[in-house]
Amino acid sequence: MRPIPTALVLAVALGAGPALAADTRTLSHPTAEVTLHLHAFLSPEDRALLEAVAASPEGLAMLLGDSGGHGAIALAPGEGMVRDGVPSASAAAVGALPDAAVARARALEMCDAARSTRPDCAVVLEVAPR
Repeated sequence: MRPIPTALVLAVALGAGPALAADTRTLSHPTAEVTLHLHAFLSPEDRALLEAVAASPEGLAMLLGDSGGHGAIALAPGEGMVRDGVPSASAAAVGALPDAAVARARALEMCDAARSTRPDCAVVLEVAPR
């Protein structure tokens, strides 16, 4: 498992750009398939950042890792991805993991350990190799 600093994922993406029910959108790239879970708690800024990560070959490469593993990002409702221009302490990005279930579980575990609000964290982005 390779934890990825959320600030690094955001920097790459930006260089390129309550209820836990979510709209799900899948994007296909030549080397990856990305699933966005657009929860109602996401701010417009969080949504834009997640879409930038999903569109960034560099960001996806960080989440896939050299071995083409799986990756995930989890956020805490109420804390989000970025607040006042600073990555949230609870935003968790992991990559280079052996399968999707492990990636989701590890991202949630890291996020829940760092969050200061309720409810529990939710996965907002998943990356799988193609």
